[in-house]
Amino acid sequence: METVGCAKNALDKHTGGTVNGGVTLGQNLTISWGGRTATYQENGDIHGPFWGGHLSGWVDNRVNGRATWDYVNSTFVKDIRLGHMQEIQIWRGTGYRDEPHYVITGVYNGNVDAYVDCVQRRILQKNVNGNWINVWFM
Repeated sequence: METVGCAKNALDKHTGGTVNGGVTLGQNLTISWGGRTATYQENGDIHGPFWGGHLSGWVDNRVNGRATWDYVNSTFVKDIRLGHMQEIQIWRGTGYRDEPHYVITGVYNGNVDAYVDCVQRRILQKNVNGNWINVWFM
């Protein structure tokens, strides 16, 4: 296989080769190989026999047939957030136990000695169907 420095030479005069550099096409790109043809279109869609037409139509038929937007919005997590911060002293303090809902968000040494002084935690929440729900364990 020959390597050429110009895409025009590689595409016009050869049956194979490598192009070093980018290629800009002024129309859709059609590729045929192994008895199959696929067309890559300017909008990013792909048309070919594997998809039975356009790839976007194939995806729409599979997604829309299984789930509606109402189902997706009422079932799946749409957002997550951290709730208010709680802070407690560790050195000569009670500390925190492993409790549902909470994640550790900060640990610091305020007086710059050899020991950690305080720990901070926040509640982890998820939004499902417009409701903020505390996350138990992950």
